[in-house]
Amino acid sequence: MEQHIDINGAWTGKLIYLTGVDENAKGKEMQFKVAIYEKDGEVTGKSVDIKGHGFVPEEASIEGFIEDDMISFIKKYPACYEPDGNGNMVKVEDREPYEINFSAIYDKENNKFSGSWDMLIKSHQIGFSFYDEMIAGEWEMQKAV
Repeated sequence: MEQHIDINGAWTGKLIYLTGVDENAKGKEMQFKVAIYEKDGEVTGKSVDIKGHGFVPEEASIEGFIEDDMISFIKKYPACYEPDGNGNMVKVEDREPYEINFSAIYDKENNKFSGSWDMLIKSHQIGFSFYDEMIAGEWEMQKAV
């Protein structure tokens, strides 16, 4: 069932860390705000972290799509950031920025998107097989008031 969701504008949200992180990070949240623009199903925008675990002080770009009640996009900061062991995110000059994959379904009753996110940290080759080291969790966002 197709429904029109006005995705354009300001949204606020949070993400929760669930897997691929140390025990101290599990269940922690990071709040963010997003400005999203949609044209012919293509989604672009900017995201800014507000506060919380994994806070990065730079604006990130968003590119993806929306189809029916599902949104999917990649969030990418202009530089690579990694935790320093003290709960702070520090810029790593000699690495490419990570791509963070977000997907969610729109909940019309609660007027919000809810879904999952993941980020590939590193791929390892063991013999003929590959093992991906990932960080993942849940997220949600709703229109800013």
